[in-house]
Amino acid sequence: MQTRLEIPKKLLCQISAAFALSATLGFGSVMAQTSAPLLTAPPKQIPAIEQGALDIIKQMSTKLASAKTLQFQARVQSDAPSIDGIPVIYTSNSDFTIQRPNKMAVITSGQGLASELIYDGKSIVAITPNTEIVAFSKAPGNIDDMAEYIFKKAGLYFPGGMILLSDPYTSLTGDMRAAFIVEKQT
Repeated sequence: MQTRLEIPKKLLCQISAAFALSATLGFGSVMAQTSAPLLTAPPKQIPAIEQGALDIIKQMSTKLASAKTLQFQARVQSDAPSIDGIPVIYTSNSDFTIQRPNKMAVITSGQGLASELIYDGKSIVAITPNTEIVAFSKAPGNIDDMAEYIFKKAGLYFPGGMILLSDPYTSLTGDMRAAFIVEKQT
């Protein structure tokens, strides 16, 4: 017959805390005994923006800008406060179909309000199918101007919007503060 030793939860917590404290203090005293090597020169500074990273962005941007048609999906996670203040995360998918210089359709689905936006180079139609709301507006003649127009008029911003424009490189690097290569493929 086996006997099982039961330790009260409070005692177990006290033992764990004492062990953690002694381990921390013991480790701290060992750390205090070793001295850090003296630095004779400051460490080599890595540039905030590496030219190699900019070269990759430029190559990608050139390919995107030269594409007459694009089709891609952007997945966005955004949070909004709930009634008790705890953020709730919503996920949505936006399917983009673009024909340069002046045609675009964006269909957004997922959590939150579904919507469709259709631009034909002359006008924009925005539809929210579940609410049967439709908005129509005359629009500028190209995607760049249309994107600026709907941002100013309605506060709409497309996920991945920087790559939609005719000059993705300028859009991506305009306010850039850091760019570096994480891993080089060989």
